[in-house]
Amino acid sequence: MTAGRLLAVTLTVAALAVLPAPPPAHADDRAVVATTPADGAALAAPPATLVLRTGGWPDPDLSHVTVQSDAGTTVDAGDMRVDSPRSLLLPIRLSGPGTFTAVYHVELRDGREGSGVVRFSVGTGIAPPTPSVPAGATGGHEHGIDGLSAVLLTVDLLVLAGALLMLVLRPRPGTPPADRPRWRLDDTS
Repeated sequence: MTAGRLLAVTLTVAALAVLPAPPPAHADDRAVVATTPADGAALAAPPATLVLRTGGWPDPDLSHVTVQSDAGTTVDAGDMRVDSPRSLLLPIRLSGPGTFTAVYHVELRDGREGSGVVRFSVGTGIAPPTPSVPAGATGGHEHGIDGLSAVLLTVDLLVLAGALLMLVLRPRPGTPPADRPRWRLDDTS
């Protein structure tokens, strides 16, 4: 194999290695498939927990949810935890009747993620109004690549390209020294 072909194959393999893999096919591609209480529920008694049922294995370290009253008071009563292989549970403590809003961002271990808003009422006898933030909105909350990570990734790729180039251009084993190219900084010829 010539050096040019080896370089082309190496660069193709390196490019394919950094491309993201397509997400796996699932019966339900949504990260969150149901909530308890459900969006729009009018409950007579306050729930002790908010449960997010997921379409895969949730990652509790990368997922978060908060529940607030219409007055803006956070009613979370503990840390979110995995309740079963496909659900997250957040303990909540509601002090009285009212309308409550849960905002969540869930990441699954297969890379899928989802965010949304769930509104429910307790003790009012009427369903809560439609959320002012559409389901799926992030509310200014993103998990993108930060600038430092992007710079470090670029440096890593440049170092990899340099190492591959050095491997391709190195003298072949068994090549006599007279046939090897001589590169010198002070060579004027």
